[in-house]
Amino acid sequence: VRCDIADFNPSKVENPSAWVAYGKHLCGPATDMTIRCVANQMHTDGCKPMGLAIASCCHHLTSWDQYIGHEFMNEHDISPEEFELMCYMCAWATCGHSSSKNTLKQQDDHDNDCMKHEHGPWRPQATIGRARRIEIGIKCKDLIDRGRILYCRQVLEWNAADVT
Repeated sequence: VRCDIADFNPSKVENPSAWVAYGKHLCGPATDMTIRCVANQMHTDGCKPMGLAIASCCHHLTSWDQYIGHEFMNEHDISPEEFELMCYMCAWATCGHSSSKNTLKQQDDHDNDCMKHEHGPWRPQATIGRARRIEIGIKCKDLIDRGRILYCRQVLEWNAADVT
């Protein structure tokens, strides 16, 4: 069955006791919607999938409202505002590192306009080197996915050996 995750209902499939949920390139909140859909079906119909495989991506598009890992973030004292900043920094892991100097300059100018705080614009490109920004972006993506993994372990009741 191929369909939009928002419309998927495994109980309407011919053999709902034998299904696997998988998705690739589930941009930002689509990852969370997919996992939430699986959890809803399990709790509503008792219809647990035989497996779940997701390739998350576009972490910078994730939003606190859609994110399923609130408990994990709360346990680590990460506020919704800090989470949004962390999502922004996820783009550092993958975006613009092979771009031309003009494109990077435009991106830096855009970053300056977007990331303002009480002491003026935040200029990470002026104070944090590219290699360090990439490293930070990778760590932010990892933290977001760890919250999703915790949710899967707790809500989907999959043990640590099943969830990576």
